[in-house]
Amino acid sequence: MSRLDRLVRTIGPRMDEAEVLIASVLGHRGDGRGHVALVATDRRLLLVTEGFTRTMIDELFYTDVTGFTRTADGAGTTVEVIATEARWRVERIESDAAGHVALGLIERRCQRATEPQRTPMPPLPRRVRVLQPDVG
Repeated sequence: MSRLDRLVRTIGPRMDEAEVLIASVLGHRGDGRGHVALVATDRRLLLVTEGFTRTMIDELFYTDVTGFTRTADGAGTTVEVIATEARWRVERIESDAAGHVALGLIERRCQRATEPQRTPMPPLPRRVRVLQPDVG
């Protein structure tokens, strides 16, 4: 079992029955002292930090996310998530194809929450046509 799989499995007991896992990526903490997994569900974003004695899980609801930046360099990809109450930085995320797809899904989900909500157009009035039977 890979390290990412092991970290993602730790959130299982904290998920609701109807909550759906969207994507996850493995990276390193900003201070370089361990691995972290960035996990997106349909309801929230989770940061799973692997420690020496225990695994810690932080969560952000998408409505709290105010910014998501992704930069790539030779050492991998760095992601920074900015929220009203937190700032997460995940460094050296693997730059393979699966990682790019997963990061794209996570980024799109975070951006969708920060986009201004459009007010829906009111429904168009229905035109009713009354058909009369032929009287012959």
